[in-house]
Amino acid sequence: MTNQALDPAIGNRCVEVYMAKPRPEELANMCAGILHKDSMNGLSDTARKIVPLCCQAFHTLLGPTKLKHRWWYGLRDLFHMMRYMRRNQPGGREPDKLIEVTPELIAHSLERNFNGQ
Repeated sequence: MTNQALDPAIGNRCVEVYMAKPRPEELANMCAGILHKDSMNGLSDTARKIVPLCCQAFHTLLGPTKLKHRWWYGLRDLFHMMRYMRRNQPGGREPDKLIEVTPELIAHSLERNFNGQ
């Protein structure tokens, strides 16, 4: 796998893989899996409501773009935001603990991963 252009000799022996733009529901499932190993079952009631809303906002933000590569980088930022929220849980990172999402945690993770935009 590479993100760089290949020379013609190597390019003749490779396969290009494209990913379709994910739906908000798919994004929510991926993000829940990043936050907790049990996906939605490992999230608090508040987090179960907030994660799909974050994914819907992200989908709306990048929805009308004509640049297909923008989605790749945007997904990376979204997933890193979720990882940041998982790592910086209030009260520690116990594996079986329910994931809590606070407004402060969301604001800090947005600033950290989306440059405050």
